Amino acid sequence: MKLQLKKAAFGMMLIASCFFVSCNDDGTADTTSDDSTNLANNNANNNANNNADPGTSLNSGDRDFISDVMEGDMAEIRLAQLAQQKATSAEVKQVAKTLETDHTASMNQLKDLASRKGVTAPAEEDNDAKDRYENLSKKMGNEFDREWCEKVIDKHEKTIKNFENKSTDNNADADLKTWAAGMVPKLRTHHDQLMACHNKLKAMKK
Repeated sequence: MKLQLKKAAFGMMLIASCFFVSCNDDGTADTTSDDSTNLANNNANNNANNNADPGTSLNSGDRDFISDVMEGDMAEIRLAQLAQQKATSAEVKQVAKTLETDHTASMNQLKDLASRKGVTAPAEEDNDAKDRYENLSKKMGNEFDREWCEKVIDKHEKTIKNFENKSTDNNADADLKTWAAGMVPKLRTHHDQLMACHNKLKAMKK
């Protein structure tokens, strides 16, 4: 009888020990799993922050400005190339060559800035610019020279105002503001050269 009681007691102790170990193992496994999940989530969040697109800091006004200026540069380059082919005035041809060089440089600088800010460059100029090009391409001789100057002067006046506004815009990206401010003197020089050509062409017409 005593032997049977001892065996029964031993069996109960064995079952209790197994239950205790099992509980401890389950708790440890759950804690480790939770810690691993938290670590993975933290790493994912850190990677997302490190790979954040710098362009997300640009507001819609900055993005529109970049697109408009790039389209404008493409239009200016095409018109400058057209003038070098069709103009009869040596002065117009020379100004057109300067415009092509400077606006190509401007476009390349802005492409680089846009790329760093996460902005996609437009593929071509807008439809209004295409229409201006087509209309001018049909002109000949002195008429072409005068109308070319008038169109490009008007475009530069609007561009200068646009750049001046961006260079003083307190909500604009700092890099974009600096670039715009640096371009204003060059654009004013273009405008002065174009005006000189246009005045000379008007004097010749009289």
